Amino acid sequence: MRSGKFVLRLSSEMHDKLKKIAFNNEESLNQVCVRFLEEGVQGFSKKGSRGHRHPHCSNPETLQPELAVQTLLSVVDSLPQRVELKRTPRRVLDLYTQLTKGRHIDPIQALAQKRLSSPHQQLITLHGIRFVSLCEHHLMPFYGDVFLAYIPDQYIAGLSHLTKMVESYAERLQLQERLTDEICQGLRQALNPLGVGVVVRATQLCLNIQQGQSLQTQFMTSQFWGEMQNTTSQNTFMHQIQAFGQRVF
Repeated sequence: MRSGKFVLRLSSEMHDKLKKIAFNNEESLNQVCVRFLEEGVQGFSKKGSRGHRHPHCSNPETLQPELAVQTLLSVVDSLPQRVELKRTPRRVLDLYTQLTKGRHIDPIQALAQKRLSSPHQQLITLHGIRFVSLCEHHLMPFYGDVFLAYIPDQYIAGLSHLTKMVESYAERLQLQERLTDEICQGLRQALNPLGVGVVVRATQLCLNIQQGQSLQTQFMTSQFWGEMQNTTSQNTFMHQIQAFGQRVF
């Protein structure tokens, strides 16, 4: 490590420590190294981070995740300390927090508390529920539409509550196959219907980018239970989707 006219040779452990202090104080690594030389090891250890905290880190518990993002930046960028990337760790943490906020919600309990008694026992469908989720394999988004169908027995649910259930399952680390299954199981447990059908159509960014495919490539999953396993009920559901203008097969 060069600092001024000196060559500063550091252990990997000390290098990482100085790097974290630089990030915490919004200083360059060279500035921290100069202070290290001027104050000596003992004096520097006492003053070290100057008692400062990263200005965009209001909660000290988020400092470590931000430092993890900073480490990632050092791998993917040749100048990770440049000013344009100063707020990137905070922005990344905020984004991933937003994309995974559903993990704090119990979708089944939330929907069950809003269900309404009803004698209706005919097919109910809800089409085109938009969602954005986060692939747990590559931490990249996948997004698309959910199509729901269920045949009530004693209970129904408001459309907004069904939408919130889908969002709650989507807003966490997910796989599309599991998302489809969880929505189906959630409807079963919350409403005790006679049958449930779920179709999910999504664009997987990790798949498209890795294989160089068009961003129009879409992945389809479905799950049917109870009376929705009946061919007639399934055909009715799929025909309604097509009539809605969303051809899925």
